[in-house]
Amino acid sequence: MLWFALTALAVCAGLLVALPFLRTRRAPPAAATSVDVYKAQLDAIARDEAAGDVDASAAVELRTEVERRILEAPPAAPVASPASAQFDRVTAAAVALIVVLGSAVLYAATGAPQMQSAARGADAAPAAAAAQSLPDVDTMIQRLRARLESSPNDAEGWRMLGWSYFETNHFPEAVDAYRRAVALAPQEASYKSALAEAVTQANGGSVTAAARQDFQTALSRDAHDERARYYLALAKSQSGDARGAIDDWIAGVRAAAPDSQWAPRMRESAETAARQIGLNIAGRMPPAPAASLSRAPPLSAGVVAQAQQASPEAQQQMIAGMVDGLEQRLAQNPRDADGWVRLMRSRMVLGQADRAGAALQSALRAFNGDGAAQQRLRAAATELNVPGA
Repeated sequence: MLWFALTALAVCAGLLVALPFLRTRRAPPAAATSVDVYKAQLDAIARDEAAGDVDASAAVELRTEVERRILEAPPAAPVASPASAQFDRVTAAAVALIVVLGSAVLYAATGAPQMQSAARGADAAPAAAAAQSLPDVDTMIQRLRARLESSPNDAEGWRMLGWSYFETNHFPEAVDAYRRAVALAPQEASYKSALAEAVTQANGGSVTAAARQDFQTALSRDAHDERARYYLALAKSQSGDARGAIDDWIAGVRAAAPDSQWAPRMRESAETAARQIGLNIAGRMPPAPAASLSRAPPLSAGVVAQAQQASPEAQQQMIAGMVDGLEQRLAQNPRDADGWVRLMRSRMVLGQADRAGAALQSALRAFNGDGAAQQRLRAAATELNVPGA
């Protein structure tokens, strides 16, 4: 219907433009020129001479004067012949056709304004256009929860929901979701340690007795659960056993894989606790690789699993939301060098170099007076090409 309406309007416009060419035009009467007047005077002189009204000598004088005026008279302007009716019809048809076809070609080239605007926005800034057309992270989390309410026996789904709540700093909700996952898969060690971590964060970072028990259970089922190892050492530190915590963190660093995400955190915690009690731990841990911090991925593997069912635009928006959650968590707990490097790398991956530079400056302020930590932060930022490194 839209094309029919536009075509009808274009035809009407073409007819209105061509209308002047379809009107019958009369040739204008020829205007009398001065030469014609003089010729008429010569004819009158000849008639008067023949009738005897003017003698021969006077007639010669009069004829001579008129002929002189004829010679001095300016040439007559050419008179354009009127266009033929056939030419007018051809011109009108051509004008109407040009208007109609021109309108169609112009619309096809520009398209609907809103569509063209959306296309330009997509070319200039894909992430921004996707952010406007897709729901925010909280909405997507609520949709995941709604799906789980209709499929309540999906243990991995509840774990994903718990992880999503945890990454967006909704710790009580994360605890509830992780508990559902643990209830469905009680033998899964990672579910236990994830639940205990959420309980710890919901308690302001303090490891509760229940969380400690869950960490111990997870570690007994999986000796390589570095998260459980880290928090059990933290529980010792919070209970006043700083040396025991340092020993456990050092042991964790020694046993960690080269690409471990928890080894840098355990190393930093051991060094910080050792400085606080004046303990020299030099040589007790293997040297930190120059790029160990920068190898930390911007987000855990859970984000990949959670985004597998989403479109590329939704994945991009989800990742951006999780990175913002990481930044908020670091604002509350800035003494996390590994977290700051994850944030810098995430910002660089998202093309936000200025925000990566701001994260570096915040990290350096958080570790003011700790030359070793600042040096490692700068080394990681240099490898990531962070501005100001």
